[in-house]
Amino acid sequence: MRNTTRPVMSRRAVLAGALGLTATGALDWKARSAWAAAEPTVLTVSPDGTADFLSPRLANASITGSSATNPYLIVVRPGVYTEREWTVAPYTTIRGTSRTDCVLAGALPDSATDAQISGNSTLWLKQTSGLENLTITAVNMRYAVHSESSGGNTDAVHLIKNCRIEHLGNQGARTWRTANPGSGMSPSTVWVSERPWGYGSASGVYERFEDCTFAGTREPWYIHTNKDFTAPTVNELVNCELVQTGPFTSPMLTVQSLGSGQADSVTLTGCTLTGRFIYDEDRPWISVNAGRQVADKSETSITLTNCTPVGYRAAHRGLALKLTALDTADDVSIDVAGDAAPLLMGTPTFRHGGGGIASYTYGHWDISGILVGPASNVTVNNTLGRRLGDCATTPRQLIITIGGTTTRVIDFTEDLTGRPNAYILNLINIQVSGQLVAAEYAVTAGETYPAFTERESVRANTGAAGIARWAAVVASGTGVRLMMTGDPATALAGVAIEQLGPGRSGRILASGILRPNQLLGIATAIVLNGQPLYLSDTVAGRFSMSGTRQVGVAVADGWLRLP
Repeated sequence: MRNTTRPVMSRRAVLAGALGLTATGALDWKARSAWAAAEPTVLTVSPDGTADFLSPRLANASITGSSATNPYLIVVRPGVYTEREWTVAPYTTIRGTSRTDCVLAGALPDSATDAQISGNSTLWLKQTSGLENLTITAVNMRYAVHSESSGGNTDAVHLIKNCRIEHLGNQGARTWRTANPGSGMSPSTVWVSERPWGYGSASGVYERFEDCTFAGTREPWYIHTNKDFTAPTVNELVNCELVQTGPFTSPMLTVQSLGSGQADSVTLTGCTLTGRFIYDEDRPWISVNAGRQVADKSETSITLTNCTPVGYRAAHRGLALKLTALDTADDVSIDVAGDAAPLLMGTPTFRHGGGGIASYTYGHWDISGILVGPASNVTVNNTLGRRLGDCATTPRQLIITIGGTTTRVIDFTEDLTGRPNAYILNLINIQVSGQLVAAEYAVTAGETYPAFTERESVRANTGAAGIARWAAVVASGTGVRLMMTGDPATALAGVAIEQLGPGRSGRILASGILRPNQLLGIATAIVLNGQPLYLSDTVAGRFSMSGTRQVGVAVADGWLRLP
């Protein structure tokens, strides 16, 4: 089985095939949103009794038989509408006549119970629908807008334009409970995910946001996927503002990939981000499908173009079997074969080395052993032992060829079902000693990073030294080379997002906000706001918190800006 290097744009290619993109690679969202351009049935709303209905909810409740060919438009005149927990009808747009004056204000009293708070949002989006020119708020509630149908709104289209969507927080409920201990309600149990946009997607869902503001004490915008999609979910935010009103220890935007099995995407263009970082995780991994138990659980690609710089933090739990060459001088090939190879690695991914960095290959399948399913209580074949099974009954072999000439054979001849990964790694390492090291590998931490299109490029390593991931680089002809200790700080061209062996091309990030472990040489300890960031004066390509060549500064605890 030959190793394959995963193309950088593989997800885009999958997305193109699944949904049909324009020649420039952009989603033809207008084709999917033709219902919004059809002649609608118009209903009007005003709180003074001069329109068809007194409130948006009453107008919405009157709708029957709406469809792509029979859409509805609810025109909302200025007023403060205090209804909550209602769902916009299919193929219906709620359009205010003034964003600032047409307010859908969901609120519960400070004395509300936990069940009331967690069970109420201002409004819901499920099937295809839209919101325009509105301010939507929530106080002592779950979300301002809850975009969710537990996966039951397949292929829905949601178009949100010129809206301000804000969660004003649930602190009032906490304060009231503290002051009224006799209520028997604890401040600590008040709903903490105070999101303006709470969003659980479904297969094929497309959501587009234009000229919107999202504000909240938690992440202003949030999405989680679901299990076993047949088409990706696509999300576009254009000229939007995301305002983090809480502490900077909370994320700016959260993406949770939960086992859709598709090339899901979140794209931000021309957005202002008032906050610190994007958070990317996989809890809970819902799918129990054997084909979804992959090591790289970052199914949702994140792309930002002409946006405020933000950091990125991932917390994915998937692990892969990784084989790393001990020879770092050469680009050592690593090939796997035998009937154990597809079980342990599937189609592996190979990273070129040489020039002082090691080549390596890692598997497709997850070996982390995490429990899966909605309640995280289902055991699946996601350890080395479970994948190999009872080799006493069915012996298996893993054949590893190093550098095209040296072959090592690992025979598995015992029941390995219940053996820990460490036991099987030891079996492999005994046979490959002196050539390779077999280990668990956190794939997302080692391979994934959002695309910041205007601040990154694909460049070739034109130097003789290999470039490790997160190493400092300088321009060299049309490419880059490892930054040396004698290079001036002004020569810094950025950091390598992926390792580059000599002559190999990969992503280079020119500037951004990075965690300490995303700058080679910086420990993961807390970095104080305002502390200078330097290039190492002793080790090529590395950074340091002391030195003579300053290239950045800490912008918050645990975050540094480069340059």
